[in-house]
Amino acid sequence: MLINEFAKVGKSMMRAMTNTVEFKSMVLPLHNSACSSISTHKHTELTEREIQIEIQKIKDQSADHYAVKQARKFIMIVMEKVDLVNSRNNEDLENYYALIRRAKEAISSVSTLEKRNELYKLLSFVQSGGSVDSHSFAMEKEENELPTKTELKRLSKYATLQLLFYHFLQPDENGVICHVSEKLVASILGCSVRTVKNNNIMLEKAGLIYYTHNSNHVNIWLLDYSDYHQEGGSGYERITYAFFQELLKVDMVNSIRFMIRQELKYDNDTPKRRFNKNKENKVFSKISFNDAKVFLPKYTHYQNMIKRIATMGSTVFEIRMEGSDVYFVMDENYYGKHLYEKRQKEYLDKINQYLVKYEEEAVQSGFTNVERQNFAQLCFEYGFDRVSEALSQLIHVAFYSSEAELIENKGGYVRSYIRSHILKNEKMNAPVLITA
Repeated sequence: MLINEFAKVGKSMMRAMTNTVEFKSMVLPLHNSACSSISTHKHTELTEREIQIEIQKIKDQSADHYAVKQARKFIMIVMEKVDLVNSRNNEDLENYYALIRRAKEAISSVSTLEKRNELYKLLSFVQSGGSVDSHSFAMEKEENELPTKTELKRLSKYATLQLLFYHFLQPDENGVICHVSEKLVASILGCSVRTVKNNNIMLEKAGLIYYTHNSNHVNIWLLDYSDYHQEGGSGYERITYAFFQELLKVDMVNSIRFMIRQELKYDNDTPKRRFNKNKENKVFSKISFNDAKVFLPKYTHYQNMIKRIATMGSTVFEIRMEGSDVYFVMDENYYGKHLYEKRQKEYLDKINQYLVKYEEEAVQSGFTNVERQNFAQLCFEYGFDRVSEALSQLIHVAFYSSEAELIENKGGYVRSYIRSHILKNEKMNAPVLITA
């Protein structure tokens, strides 16, 4: 299991980690939906028009329910046939893409926007290799059609850490992470496997993840991940694994929440530091007492407690208290935006130095600046050693082989080679952190 040095974490997700979130749970099922819906008015006299409106609501819900079931059926078929995408038989490929079109047509007939988006994301999930147990999926989704009750709760310490940790496990563009070992997650967090399982249930009820089991592993889908980059979204931050490791050392859950909020506030204050004319003077960010009251529970709303909570993160932040307000500066060794830019330059320099050893002009001029930057970007995911090994294979195939190939997407070739040859042959009995 590869662990990235940096994680993209949505700002909305960080707020969810520190504040109350809505937990949805099912209420008891109703045996006759039409009668039950109308019987809620048994103490009032309904006009015929009102009764017709109630009945039409039930019909609309039933039609939408049927459309959702049809869409899920096609998604399950796509999942079962996903191996056809690697087929060299044109007929197999045509059948596979026809199934995807049918699935999308079925999804488009669902009237509820929220459900449509969920189904589109699920289709992407299975297309990327995610696995869903058909029986448990159908049963679970049938339950989700029932009325729900909503409670405002806070994530526990380990649920917060687990949600943050998932972001370091190389989610794809849709937020899907396949084959996650719950045992390894437990070992990283310092909790039991049962706690990890319970946290997955809790995070799903909070609408933050969706998960499925696959033999001894679990597939995770970070539900809002694909929206982190969208225009109009809340944006994201780069969190360092070093910062996450410091969170693991903190005992108090409220201090963990406070540190995540400090990271969020510090990043938001970047323009203030950038335009600071006197670089010798540190620019402190501030979380006021009133700010803290927004995301911390009521029993912490007094000065000494806020001070105690804030000082737990003193290894990461330089803290200065003024009354009940907390002023702080983040250690640059933990700040993701600063370190990421630094690491990006290091990786690009390494890639350029690696290519210099090939004296042939064809090799030297065979890679554009954009392609070199793409290789540097891949180093964040797989490490320089794996990228350079794949790059060596690419150079051999493209420049030295007797049957030299024209490879247009060089970054794609390197990524595919790492996945299909290097990682496949590596035996990782413990998590491996990708660093420079």
